[in-house]
Amino acid sequence: MTELDTRLIGQWRRSTEAAAAKGYASHLHFQANGLYFGQASPPDTFTWWDGGTWAIHAPGRLALSTANDAVVAYSYQLDHDILTITDASGCRITYHRDA
Repeated sequence: MTELDTRLIGQWRRSTEAAAAKGYASHLHFQANGLYFGQASPPDTFTWWDGGTWAIHAPGRLALSTANDAVVAYSYQLDHDILTITDASGCRITYHRDA
């Protein structure tokens, strides 16, 4: 079953600066229509999360379409205004909600 976690809707700014997180978007914008947009920093650099679809396929599992159009499921946790996404290699990418 595909659902959206409406708590994710809005804009997020990456706070993780670890080298392993650099390939992921520095800013994410989740929309209520199931689309998201990612922005790299600095602009015009590669990011796996450049934009596409997002959905929740199971509790704690966020599916994002990636730069190569594959839909990849990640673990995620949301604690108030802190979103932590964990990839398959165990890299944890933390985002804070933009005001």
